[in-house]
Amino acid sequence: MIEQIKNEKVLVLGLSKSGVSAAKFLKKLGAKVWLSEYSSKLDEDQQKWFEELKKEDIKAEYGSHSNEFINNASFAVVSPGIPPSSDIYKRLKEQNIEIISEIELAYLNTKIPFIAITGTNGKTTTTALTSYILEYANPGTAPYCGNIGLPPTTLLMNSENIKYLVCEVSSYQAQNSPTFRPLISVFMNFTPDHISWHGSLENYFEAKAKLFAKYKKPAYAILNALDEKVCSLEKNFTQDEVFYFGKQKGANCAYVEDDYICFKRYGKTEKIVSINEVQLVGEHNYQNIMCAIITAKILGVETNTIKAA
Repeated sequence: MIEQIKNEKVLVLGLSKSGVSAAKFLKKLGAKVWLSEYSSKLDEDQQKWFEELKKEDIKAEYGSHSNEFINNASFAVVSPGIPPSSDIYKRLKEQNIEIISEIELAYLNTKIPFIAITGTNGKTTTTALTSYILEYANPGTAPYCGNIGLPPTTLLMNSENIKYLVCEVSSYQAQNSPTFRPLISVFMNFTPDHISWHGSLENYFEAKAKLFAKYKKPAYAILNALDEKVCSLEKNFTQDEVFYFGKQKGANCAYVEDDYICFKRYGKTEKIVSINEVQLVGEHNYQNIMCAIITAKILGVETNTIKAA
């Protein structure tokens, strides 16, 4: 996609952390960047970002989404806070301007594998813990990003040592990531949330489920064995591609037995760590730990390293 971006007019919507990162990343790739913020009042951070963008010769406006900024854009990178029901979505669609997330932009411009973690609850803890275990094994190689930490496009501007991008992905971001294909996708759980943004409960689920779609499925899926809705996605995967957590299920899984978090793969089971030794307590946290353990084991991290982390 890099060659397609050069000298093209690209619209970035939202003077947010991810929007500013996308704008700077696009500028580095040679695009003609226009950033538009609808709010007429900027907070302290936004005011600082606005001045930074002007210094980098990025066109920026706030208080409206003007026709000057929208017209003839090749595509638009949209901040997660802007809902599909908004007027700007309608205007972009009328002009056939493709809408993508900042995560999609990063994915299209790197070969670094993504580990995507989504779900209603537990995303942040699991993302941070997964990154911590991988970096405990190889410092500086698996930063967390997306909904927490830095936007992935910021990390890509200095990515020399990065082997994996451990990315918390919200339903908003997944909605606008049509080709995003992680190496590993984790679905923590599913409960009603963000209905007003998505329009319906099923739309909310389908946004997250895009990370597991058959037409662009990840190499590995990690699914909550206790959540029937989440497990409905297993049909898109072979036995070797899907891992479960929460209880024993299938050939590959993580679960608690005799106060140990256990990991099973190809029918072989090993005890990873006693729940009495971990500092994150509670069933929900044990599930978060299971997801991080499964990811680390898939990526070849030694059991002793996982336990120590």
